Amino acid sequence: MGIMMTAVSAGAAFLWVQIYLLKFLKTLITLLPIGIAMRAFPFTRGAGAAIIALICGLHILYPLLIVFEKNMVSNDLEELHGSLSIGLTGAGLIASLLTLSFPIVSGLLFAATVIYAIIELLPFIIYVVLIVAIFLPVLNFTITFAFMKDFARLLGGEIDVSSLTKLL
Repeated sequence: MGIMMTAVSAGAAFLWVQIYLLKFLKTLITLLPIGIAMRAFPFTRGAGAAIIALICGLHILYPLLIVFEKNMVSNDLEELHGSLSIGLTGAGLIASLLTLSFPIVSGLLFAATVIYAIIELLPFIIYVVLIVAIFLPVLNFTITFAFMKDFARLLGGEIDVSSLTKLL
């Protein structure tokens, strides 16, 4: 149970970082005119291209990937939640019928119901923590960094993303 709570906490931390990063990236569009102005002069053309690529990648592509991710994940979460509620309702119905028939068994049935609930929750927690909270944000960052690097090269600049990807 402790390992499961640690994993859920780590997943929640990843999602909070993603929310605050999106709030920060919302204000990043103010640097676009600076990048365009720097791109106009020959001696700052590379830096201007890098700024434009950063803005396009982080302000346009990254939120777009999160929207795509939400559309992919929402159907899966609804399916998992629906099967979970059906399973727990059936287990509760069986436990209440047996408890009314045999009052001595109620403690054992409570423990069995808790264990059953944990086993039923396990696929949901694994999906949410590993896939939704950790794997998909890392995939989004990887796609965004690859886009920024290639887009900067297309504009005539260069972004060294390899040092940023070491942080991930």
